[in-house]
Amino acid sequence: MAAESTKNGGESRISGIIKRYYNRHMNQPSNMTDYEKEYREFSLSVPERFSFPIDVFDKWEDRLALFWTDGITEKRFTFNELKILSSKGAGAFKKMGVKKEDKVLVMLPN
Repeated sequence: MAAESTKNGGESRISGIIKRYYNRHMNQPSNMTDYEKEYREFSLSVPERFSFPIDVFDKWEDRLALFWTDGITEKRFTFNELKILSSKGAGAFKKMGVKKEDKVLVMLPN
């Protein structure tokens, strides 16, 4: 499902872009001078009837949602691909008897 490519030796185009972005933006001093204050005052306004799958995944279905690389292998997932995988996971939980508002812990390997 996910587009995957392996680069033997050398740097892939995407990992090169990520490195350049990191060097340009992450090596700058932080504009946050008081973390505790930022943490206390942070708020996020979410509409009462917001659904991440409907309001984001359906709207942006063909856009790149996730890019992963270990420096050699690259994997890309669109929002639609993640929606399909998420639905499969939800179906598996449902088969196990997990119901809405049940708490679930998922542990993934590194």
